[in-house]
Amino acid sequence: MNKSIQFVLPFLVFVSCAKDEVHSLDTSYTDSNTIAAVDISSYPEISETNSVFYNLEGKERNFLDILKSNGVNTIRLRLWVKPFLRMSP
Repeated sequence: MNKSIQFVLPFLVFVSCAKDEVHSLDTSYTDSNTIAAVDISSYPEISETNSVFYNLEGKERNFLDILKSNGVNTIRLRLWVKPFLRMSP
C-alpha cells in the first residue's frame, strides 16, 4: 500500500501542475437567483497596506469593483469584538 502511494502521489502532483492556463470567469450563467459570495473580513487590514489590485486585463482597479464586475453579489464581513474583561473580586 505504501509503495503504491509513493508512485500515485507524485503522478497526481505532476498532472495537476502541468497546465499553465488562465481561467476567466464566465458570468453569463448567472441569474437573479444565483448567489455569488465572498468573505472579505480581512479587507480592512489588506487596504491598510496600500495594496494594488488588477483585473484580468492588467488594469489597476478597486478591489470591490473587481468583485462586482466578476458577478459577486453577496459579501460576508465578520466583525471582531474585544469584550471587556471583568476581574473577579
